[in-house]
Amino acid sequence: MTPAIREGLEKLIADIDERRASMQRRKGELLKGEPTWSAGKELIALNQQLDHLRLADDILSDAMTALQQQIKDEDGDRAA
Repeated sequence: MTPAIREGLEKLIADIDERRASMQRRKGELLKGEPTWSAGKELIALNQQLDHLRLADDILSDAMTALQQQIKDEDGDRAA
């Protein structure tokens, strides 16, 4: 895996983690606040976005693992 690809994937994963933390904080604020229709709608939207972020994180982690395995396989082929 080239350093640029690894760096890009790591940056994407870090961005996802940062967004998730921000959304979790907002979710906590909403849960502590006044129960309103607007807050409920925002909570539903936040939960959906958090689910999407978890899926994106899983996909990027799988991609990183697959690329690392491919590099190991290619290095093994060159050594043989």
